[in-house]
Amino acid sequence: MDTKALKRIYVAFVAVRCVLIFSPGYLQPDEFFQATEIASRDVLKSNVYTPWEFGGFPANGTLMNPTQYPDNVPCRSISFPYFCCHIPLRIAKLWIPPEVISRNPLFLLALPRAWTVFLSVLSDVVLFYANKKAWGCSWSGWAVLAMSASSWTGFVLRGRTFSNVYELFWTSLAAGLAAGSITKLTNQQKKQETVRELHNNKLVRDTSPMYRYVAFGCITALAIFTRFTYLLFAFPFGLFMLWNDVQGMSVCRKLTMSVVFTHVMLAICVAVISILVLWDSVYFGACNLGLLESSVWEMIDMKSFMATHFFGICSWIFTPVNLFLFNSKPENLVQFGLHPWWMHAIINLQVLFGPLIPVTMILYLRRRISNKNAAYGEFKLNLASVSSIMLGVAILSLAPHQEPRFLLPAAVGVFSLCSVPWSRLGHWAMFLWILFNVGVGFFYAFVHQAGVVPALRDFGNVHLPSTHMVFYASYMPPRSLASVNSQNVHDLHKAPDSVSFCADFYHLQKSLQSKSDEKLSFLLAMSKSADPQSVDNCLRQQGAASLNMNIASTKVYWPHFSGEHVPLSMDQLALVVYRVVFAP
Repeated sequence: MDTKALKRIYVAFVAVRCVLIFSPGYLQPDEFFQATEIASRDVLKSNVYTPWEFGGFPANGTLMNPTQYPDNVPCRSISFPYFCCHIPLRIAKLWIPPEVISRNPLFLLALPRAWTVFLSVLSDVVLFYANKKAWGCSWSGWAVLAMSASSWTGFVLRGRTFSNVYELFWTSLAAGLAAGSITKLTNQQKKQETVRELHNNKLVRDTSPMYRYVAFGCITALAIFTRFTYLLFAFPFGLFMLWNDVQGMSVCRKLTMSVVFTHVMLAICVAVISILVLWDSVYFGACNLGLLESSVWEMIDMKSFMATHFFGICSWIFTPVNLFLFNSKPENLVQFGLHPWWMHAIINLQVLFGPLIPVTMILYLRRRISNKNAAYGEFKLNLASVSSIMLGVAILSLAPHQEPRFLLPAAVGVFSLCSVPWSRLGHWAMFLWILFNVGVGFFYAFVHQAGVVPALRDFGNVHLPSTHMVFYASYMPPRSLASVNSQNVHDLHKAPDSVSFCADFYHLQKSLQSKSDEKLSFLLAMSKSADPQSVDNCLRQQGAASLNMNIASTKVYWPHFSGEHVPLSMDQLALVVYRVVFAP
């Protein structure tokens, strides 16, 4: 496949990535509740549900001191939602009033996704640079971009506000910095293409590589506070960068410069981490910055100040440590689902990257064995890529809860390793690749839980203060998309069966009605595959309410797939909104 064809593939699928920011598919609750909901609460003052990772604070967004709630210690840093969603929303606020943004659910949905797409294109540029430098030609860079963009992880996932997507972004930057350490070859060395010969020659190198370690330290700190698993995927690239920068030096100088480079990177990393810890501590109300500032002026004896003021005023919050401790206990992960240790390697890698990944890796290994005259940069970058994939998959396989998106940062290594043999596949193999990714991408973009977001948007288009919408047998509803009616959205998806749901629903209805002078009305949004008839029967047995199941009185959002209630027919592939009729 020539360069022009690769460019066309990349541009076409990036265009698809841009269009799909408006798609209704709902991949997983973290897409909203770890980013857009938090930003909507902070920037637009929306009434949202705050998840357990952020301390489980009330829906009205009031921040409380987490030391008063030891069971709800924050496990997620505010730096991620700020970088992911606060920035685009605050930029939009410069020209658009906040109330206008909050009343336009489609704009609120698309804006953070558009920002994420913009950053994904920046990471594409970095990957292009890394592979171009490793292979010595721009064709290899376009091969990486074409393969990554045509993967469903490229045109669907990389437009969503997952922390895993931003972990991939940071890993791409780390790989780009590592590729910058690949040495330039003299004309004589270009004739000596074997790895062994290049090791025996003194290579022309960057005379000032220190900036890479400063940047790597900053990226590492920010990425750890996004997801601490970043270390698994980025460590081989950092080692690859250090190894390249000390090649051609004497043994003594290698040791000296390795220590210097490592300490500079660690010092910058610790400095940035300190800032992020202070930011989190202040944001979550565990540190009173005003008292801390006033106490600084009283510093006469530093030891006395640290003992009586500094640690007494602030209860420092280390969110990555809190998250690690939470995930290290299997009993905490039961509610999210437990999986066998081989889930990542056998299933999740194939879900993300398709069945052609093993084929292309086999082709690469064959080429590696048969072609001993590999370019030096190609050899080292591929070694780092293999190490990144294997280390990430191996360590994450030790955790009992495993989701495919956890392996998304491995895309840097997978596409760098497999793009060149992928671009040389035959027409049938390429057809299978496109078919697999378009099929999976369409499912997640337009079918999977795809009724929740449109139902919330429609509910928020008209102000209905006395109408409440209840969700059952679906993913958690992101309340910010209900606009002015966000406080009237309720989530009862955790009810294990229709009987439990009816009991929870009656309790909710009585609680809300007791606080209102008006007669309240209720809408029930549920997956049709969850058997609405059983819910209706349960309500009728209670003698207090029923569902208006008249076709004219219901609204159907099709398609809508719920994995918790797998549809058995095309008719059940829908989210249905019923009006609940209460007995007089």
